[in-house]
Amino acid sequence: VAGEIIASNLGGASSMLGDFPNMLIATEMHIPFYAFVQYMMPISIINLAIVFLYFYAKVDFEDEPGDIKTITLPQVRIRNPRELMWQCAILVLMIFLFSFRHIHGGLVALCGSLSIFALSSHREAALRKLKVQEDIRFFFLLFILVGGVKASGLLQTMMDTLRFLSGGSGFVQCILLMWGAAFGTMFLNAGPTTALFLPIFLGVDGGLPDKLIFWSLSLGVCAGSSGTLMGATAGPLALTFMEKFEGMTKGVMRQRVFKDYLEFGLPIAYLHLLVSTIYITFLFLMGR
Repeated sequence: VAGEIIASNLGGASSMLGDFPNMLIATEMHIPFYAFVQYMMPISIINLAIVFLYFYAKVDFEDEPGDIKTITLPQVRIRNPRELMWQCAILVLMIFLFSFRHIHGGLVALCGSLSIFALSSHREAALRKLKVQEDIRFFFLLFILVGGVKASGLLQTMMDTLRFLSGGSGFVQCILLMWGAAFGTMFLNAGPTTALFLPIFLGVDGGLPDKLIFWSLSLGVCAGSSGTLMGATAGPLALTFMEKFEGMTKGVMRQRVFKDYLEFGLPIAYLHLLVSTIYITFLFLMGR
């Protein structure tokens, strides 16, 4: 389960649409879709290979016969193949349009989702499952919180402290913020941490290659997402499925799984931060 959660976080970080932090960065700074693929996908693949090596060295895959569990996968039957083909075609078209710099990503996403919804034969069921009010309330309160922190002067204090610790070096500020965003994500979750740290990253002194600070923010949040079970959406979602599969109470399951996950998540988060620091240093030296 830990491997699946970490792989999900790395896949989310590799593109503009993979997770909310990247969507927030792309929307706020108008970074095109292809830029995330160009800069974030290679380092995500490298980090994924590190995960494989770490699990290979850490985990004993020779299970004893008593520990083997047989899982029967449910039978999936496509009820409307023609509808599925249309929806896949729209998805491919959306990905193609995302690659154009002058087309707003939010407009493409809105038009594509409305088109898929209009062609769906299960619109009423989909509407019943949506939690639009909860999502709107969450993001509304989140940005109010970030605005309040900014208005209180705390962000300015953090930026002044950062400049002092870095000796005025924009590159050192970028690295320190990446590590800070990782530790913040472990406790605050990926979305709130990105919204909180984005104004701080924007306050980094000049002299850095274009968009380097945003790759640092995305990599820091990605590493922190894998550090704890609650760092990103994949963790709580996997925990919910585990509770149903094991048939255990929420309190017992959450306490046990949270502690067990730290054994894998924290070391991998530190490895990701180390590799990401080397990668950001390489981009800085290359002027990219």
